[in-house]
Amino acid sequence: MFPDWLFPTLALAPAALWVFFGVGWHWVGVLLPPTAARMTRIGATLALSPALVTVGMFLLGTFGTFNAATILLMTGVIALTGWLFARRQRYSLSLLPHTAPTPDKATLLTWVLVAVTAVALLLRFWNIAYWNFTTYDALWVYAYNAKVFFLEGRIPPTIGYYPQHIPLAYTAMQFLWGTINDHAARVVLPYIALGSVIMAYLLGTFAFNWRVGLLAAALWALYPHHAVWSQFGDLEVTVTFYMTGTAAFFIAAWREQEGRYRWRYLALAGITMGAALWTKPTAAALVQSLALIGGGAILPILANGRLRGTSRKRLPFEALAPLVTLACAVPLGGLWDVRNVLYGHPAVTLPPGYWQEAAQRSGQELGFPLLIATVFVLWRVLRPPRDRHLIALLAGYTVCAGGI
Repeated sequence: MFPDWLFPTLALAPAALWVFFGVGWHWVGVLLPPTAARMTRIGATLALSPALVTVGMFLLGTFGTFNAATILLMTGVIALTGWLFARRQRYSLSLLPHTAPTPDKATLLTWVLVAVTAVALLLRFWNIAYWNFTTYDALWVYAYNAKVFFLEGRIPPTIGYYPQHIPLAYTAMQFLWGTINDHAARVVLPYIALGSVIMAYLLGTFAFNWRVGLLAAALWALYPHHAVWSQFGDLEVTVTFYMTGTAAFFIAAWREQEGRYRWRYLALAGITMGAALWTKPTAAALVQSLALIGGGAILPILANGRLRGTSRKRLPFEALAPLVTLACAVPLGGLWDVRNVLYGHPAVTLPPGYWQEAAQRSGQELGFPLLIATVFVLWRVLRPPRDRHLIALLAGYTVCAGGI
């Protein structure tokens, strides 16, 4: 009834929903404040849930073996544990982050942006389902590793290179399908594309307002490279998804009025940062961003003399936020590096020199915007604004853009 290229996407939809929503839904409830909006929970779950699944598969494949039964059992245990921790939580039904300003009346342009974004995402599902793997990296690294994992039922000690978040996600879908199949493996890709668009919305909303968030989501969904890299099944969209999530939740922590909830957002930002490192080592540019954010936040405090009367045992939030985020990122972000060292592989494998040179050439196009952003950051540091998180956002993204 359905063509061979479309049937896996439809048949595995329940499994994909379980992997991207069911496993991590209650864990996100543990991490987020109970007042966090439904859209915030959806974006956080799309980020955290597959990371939990692939970390569980990493443990199974390193210390034992995995197959369809053990994967389902493992995900069930993770989901049940999250439910036990979060069963007393009460959640908001609002679609807007509670730290965002109250929205005014929607206009025709608002509905147009929602419509075109929805159409773009539907096309992602269709286009990704149609194609098999066609590019070098997917054929000979990520999809190839997934086939090796499927055939051996474990992660061979000889496998090194990049972290295995995406190959393990491909492996899970192929086990649940029952055989090696490109279209089954690629079922995860449109959900990652959807998550990256939602994260763009959350970032714009947390930093400014819901209209900026909607515009950011529409621009990202309509960006040609988003369509291309989503189809290829490479790491770029996934890394962008997690890096954007890190920025969004970090800004949410700075925006949060309730002090006790700030730390929850920081923890979620750190875990999302760890997931970015669990995908690709170049996400370590976020470490540079945190260092610059901390420095940019501390300078105005020092200039105003706020640290003179501060106890040494109690640093201000602006100084602790980057440290807490980094600490929460280390367990997930360093998991593969520790494993590589134990097996005698290089801890971190960065792209070959050619790709670094190519990135530098492409980055030259951003020279003037980066210069303008740097000057603006320095100007605002010398004249501290009321909302320092805007400096943090601009400074962090300046470093990310220049580093990547």
